[in-house]
Amino acid sequence: MTLDSPVTDVKGVGGEVAKKLAVLGVKTIRQLIDYYPRRYDDYSQVQQINQIKPGAVTIKASVKQVVGRYARRGLHITEAVASDATGSVRLIWFNQPYRAASLKIDQEYYISGDFGLRHQRLSILNPSIELVSNFPVNTARIVPIYRETKGLKSGQIRKAMREVMPLIKSLPETLPEWIVQGQSLLGRAEAVEQIHFPSSPEDLLAARKRLGFEEVFELVLAALLNKHELLQEHAVGIPFNEKLARSFVSHLPFTLTDDQKRVIWQAYQDIQKTQPMNRLIEGDVGSGKTVVAAMVALMAVAPHHTCPNGSEQQAAASDNSSTPSLVLKGTTRQMSEPPATTARRSSGHCPKCGEVLEEGFQVALMAPTELLARQHAQTIYKLLEPLGLADKVGLLVGGLKPAQKKEAQKRIASGDIRFMVGTNALIQEKVDMHKLGLVIIDEQHRFGVEQRKKLQAKAGHMPHVLSMTATPIPRSLALTLYGELDISVISTKPAGRKKIITKTVPLVGRERLYQDIDAQLEMGRQAFVVCPLITESDFMPSKSVEKVYMELSKGPFKHRRLGLLHGRMKPAEKDAVMQAFINQDIDVLVSTTVIEVGVDVPNATVMMIENAERFGLAQIHQLRGRVGRSEHQGYCYLLLGDNQAPTARLRALEQSSDGFKLAEYDLELRGPGAIYGTMQHGQLDLRIAKLTDTKLIAAARANAQEFIDRKENLLNYQELHERVRHNRAVTNLN
Repeated sequence: MTLDSPVTDVKGVGGEVAKKLAVLGVKTIRQLIDYYPRRYDDYSQVQQINQIKPGAVTIKASVKQVVGRYARRGLHITEAVASDATGSVRLIWFNQPYRAASLKIDQEYYISGDFGLRHQRLSILNPSIELVSNFPVNTARIVPIYRETKGLKSGQIRKAMREVMPLIKSLPETLPEWIVQGQSLLGRAEAVEQIHFPSSPEDLLAARKRLGFEEVFELVLAALLNKHELLQEHAVGIPFNEKLARSFVSHLPFTLTDDQKRVIWQAYQDIQKTQPMNRLIEGDVGSGKTVVAAMVALMAVAPHHTCPNGSEQQAAASDNSSTPSLVLKGTTRQMSEPPATTARRSSGHCPKCGEVLEEGFQVALMAPTELLARQHAQTIYKLLEPLGLADKVGLLVGGLKPAQKKEAQKRIASGDIRFMVGTNALIQEKVDMHKLGLVIIDEQHRFGVEQRKKLQAKAGHMPHVLSMTATPIPRSLALTLYGELDISVISTKPAGRKKIITKTVPLVGRERLYQDIDAQLEMGRQAFVVCPLITESDFMPSKSVEKVYMELSKGPFKHRRLGLLHGRMKPAEKDAVMQAFINQDIDVLVSTTVIEVGVDVPNATVMMIENAERFGLAQIHQLRGRVGRSEHQGYCYLLLGDNQAPTARLRALEQSSDGFKLAEYDLELRGPGAIYGTMQHGQLDLRIAKLTDTKLIAAARANAQEFIDRKENLLNYQELHERVRHNRAVTNLN
């Protein structure tokens, strides 16, 4: 029997048990050993019978009598009496008829279970029971509880785990000795043994430290190796044109925030280099990431060349700590030169030396939804229009008519379209890029690794990559998962935005809430009503979007124009409804979470969320960001499904509008678990480490960097090599 043997080689694991283990992703002995407990029951304190109190107990006693019988409606009951030197206690099992035959009179057992009052008599209900002479796995110890499936209980998994204990004890070390010693870690074999069968709380803590460190170390090492590899790639340097940047800023109908200016300058410095940019912009909802992306893309799209007379294209500063004063430092000083004109830019000649300008590069912006792509295209068109570059913006999405798609693909291939905005339609084989220099990926976590790579491959070389996300990432998570990325944060919102007033509303307050919303509608504003389900479900008693739409249409908002939007509608139908809402032809949009990201309707001031307790904290924050996007006051109402007090999560949303603080709080609530949530579920989930353990993360990161600096050969650590290789493939954004 080896680590790669099937689980059927384990004593007691037959075909049926193997099928159930396969449901849990366990097919080999290696996977079985790697299947860690999700929690523990502490039965390690063995008590005398006269000391036990209601609750979880463990006793060491002999069985004195046992009897089995059938009660009404086929219920089988096994009753036994266990005794020690201090007294006796009754044991009861339901529907376990084999118990009577398996128990041996006068044999000493460890017995663990819940002691309490049952039908006016104190007893231990459905206890685990094991001979003292055997190695106990269910009693008299800290007992591991595993994630189960139908027909497979933790006791069966523990039994199988005990059978492979010799293999666990002989597991090879996976980390270099200098790391194990330097961080005072348990050896891998001992840590795995203690995670499954801890000898004490202290040993369990030490095992969690070792395995948690290893989890984070593998992730960070993968990210750092990806970053190191990227630095060896070659990209085209995109020159910086300060005059053009000034002109762009002068035409904006608003003032850039300090955060926006800083992030733009960081990206400008990146794209001038011949090493590929790989920067992630994370900005809270409504922080203005699109204008940042457009201003960065402007440098790539515009014609350029190296002018012997000192053209502005070569006026880029080399000092990373400084920014051009006229453009990005927030000064109110007026420009002394006129903005770049359409005539000058379209002439195709340098205004200083007269030489023909080299054509600019292409930029591809990929968004996760067609609605968001169309919105980005419209925004970018308006931003570039004053510079005479609007006709270089093109849209490619699945909803276009065949003739429109063909025309867009033709213009992309010829280079006529320089700023392509689209969905994953951009990565289809029929799409040939002319001169792709910059890739922008909006809500990058919504795209798979292969989708991102396909878009980058359209360049024929390694393009610069700018990723964006409206999901605030806690610092500890950024250090763990996004180690290969340079991260820019936009934490401030544009001037004039008011804090959204957020309130939880119990079920009894529904009618009054409708009156408050109608008052907003009377002032000409619009409202979102978001529901967790499309249709009614017996398994999840929540309000469905279809039911709410009917109730509101016939009830409190029968005098208003309502729209219905959900994921089962055809793309064209969804776009039509959303466009009608944007055009203010709909007063109340009843929707599922399809409007969560990117939808910009400045006139919408109300977000009402049905059964708010069923939504994640981060998801509600994203939904809240759909309102309050103008000078009008925004409101977010969290309608509960009952009249209970709101949870701590919902109270946190009432008190804070800072997405980064909420992300940290959400992380504390979840503890170890899904890094990406639904983003890359199952591939990068942490099972042991806590992302709030900043000390452990810092130590793992420092050791990963030292591993690279020492030029350690990963092939010397085969299992570590395999895990890092997997993580590199999943996290690689390049």
